[in-house]
Amino acid sequence: MYLGTAALERWALNAAAAVFVVSDELKAQVVQQGVHEERVVVIPNGADPARFTPELRSNSTLGDLPDDAVVVGYLGSFSSWHDIRPC
Repeated sequence: MYLGTAALERWALNAAAAVFVVSDELKAQVVQQGVHEERVVVIPNGADPARFTPELRSNSTLGDLPDDAVVVGYLGSFSSWHDIRPC
């Protein structure tokens, strides 16, 4: 982490009314930085495979989506706090 970034992160976490994290591991890290545990809420990262089963409907990159469709993607990193496990 860059110099100063850690202090800014701690300030933001402690100033927030609530902090939402993606796993119990990340919650523990946030609490370790001084945020009261009752202010940290875990919202698991990912999708429920029983409810969300995407399938390509054609061979094109975007399937059957119209030309003006909004497509949202994710570009980032995965760390221990993401708690990613094979299905």
